[in-house]
Parts: sequence; C-alpha cells; structure tokens
Amino acid sequence: MHYRGQEVAWGYVFIAPALLLFLVMGVYTLFFSAQLSFVRWNGLTPMWEWVGLKNYADLLWASPVYAPVVHRAALNTLGVMVAVPLLTVLVSFPLAVVLNQARRFAGLLRSVYFVPYVTAGIAVYMAWQYVLEPNGAVNLLLRSSAWAASSSRRAGSATRQRPCPPWWSSWSGRVCPSRCSCT
Repeated sequence: MHYRGQEVAWGYVFIAPALLLFLVMGVYTLFFSAQLSFVRWNGLTPMWEWVGLKNYADLLWASPVYAPVVHRAALNTLGVMVAVPLLTVLVSFPLAVVLNQARRFAGLLRSVYFVPYVTAGIAVYMAWQYVLEPNGAVNLLLRSSAWAASSSRRAGSATRQRPCPPWWSSWSGRVCPSRCSCT
C-alpha cells in the first residue's frame, strides 16, 4: 500500500505526543537512573559523590551485608522466571484442551473458569465506590486536613466527580460506577 506524504506527516503528528511522553518518562528516567547508580547520594541533598563501579561491586560481591541479599533475590527471580511460565503452560494447556472437548456442561465449565476475572472487576468497583462516596476515604482525608469546612461539597460535587470515569475505566474496563456522576 502506498501512502501520500501528507498522510504520513499526519501520522507522525498523531504519534508525536505519545512518543514525547515515552521519551520524557521512559528514556530520560532510564538514563537518570543509570547515572545515579554510579554515585553515592542520600536522595535529599544536592551533593553527589562519584563512586564509579563501587556500588555494583558492593551489590555483587564486596559488601557482606548487601551481596548475600542480592544473590538470594537473583536466585528467587530466576526460579520465578522458570517456574511461572512452565506451570502456566502445564496447567492451562491441558485445561484448555479438556474445556474445548467437553460436550456436556461446557458452558458451566467455562463460566467457572472465568469467575475470577469477573470478581476482580467487581472488587475494583467496590473499592472505587468506597473511595468516592460522601463518607468515603477521600472525604475522610479531606475532613482531617485544612479543607475540612467544605470537604463534602468539594469531593461530593458532580464537577469534582467528572474525572472519575477515565480513572474507573482504566482500572476495571467498565464505563462508570453507579455513584459516579458522569453527566
């Protein structure tokens, strides 16, 4: 398929915000983290002390405090990296074959299999409902702060709840909880 230059240019215009966000949030933080790995810094003061590869040496072998912990964490991570995919395939593949071949109760078996996915969404719904209700966690936090005088009006108003649907959707895939004022 052949595209015209203007279509290609508009494509780049549309992907530019996502690319810029990736460069700032991903690449910049990656390089800044790499730079921090070569310094001694407490995270609060503007003073850094360049130590080079000493931090890596401490983590891998030089420090009697950190090296054993890092070795244990690496072995645990390796074990998880091997065990989880292996167990996933060993359990899910035979289960998928059995569910696909089942003639009787096929609908029931598939429903039982998907119940955890449905209940996870319901749990997220209940958590957001608790957080956003007038006596929920947000208003309790606001009442305990300096905003106490108008906290229930502030977080309970429809204008304050309008940002709710995008957050709700990103967490659960649903459109909107019943308590959320979408209009």
